[in-house]
Amino acid sequence: MTVLHTHGRHGPYHPHRHLLAPSGGYDAQGERWEHLQSLPYDLLRRTWPWPLLTMRRQTLKTDAVQRLVEACFRQSPDGLVTNVPKGAVPAQYHSVARYIAKDVVSPPIAVRRLDRSDGTRVTYHDRSHRTERMEHDTVDVDTCIGRMVQHTMSKGLKRIR
Repeated sequence: MTVLHTHGRHGPYHPHRHLLAPSGGYDAQGERWEHLQSLPYDLLRRTWPWPLLTMRRQTLKTDAVQRLVEACFRQSPDGLVTNVPKGAVPAQYHSVARYIAKDVVSPPIAVRRLDRSDGTRVTYHDRSHRTERMEHDTVDVDTCIGRMVQHTMSKGLKRIR
């Protein structure tokens, strides 16, 4: 299952995908589930971007897209970023569903994170991944609105596949 997530913590446009994969597969001959002992992350990192970028190039046949895809291949010959978290995998489907639903339905900046607005500037806060401290950001109202509306999905575009 893939989920399109369009924003980072501060609301700017940062499209990325979350991928949920099973920890094995069904063996039809043995009529049982076979668990994977390990996942070859290096192989995953090198292989998944190429079909995606090739499809993008074939679907959006413009010179700009062709140049972008070629630049991705050139700049990242070892594959694109694959961030595979280490640690406990959610044991029950409820926790996975909650995690995905939160990403899909939550706005880029929650109302509770908005600290103040004077009509021309908006201040909001967030906990930094880097420093683990609360950080505040003040931007023009137009910038704040722009950060929100850029996450509006085009008609027919699905966040979950």
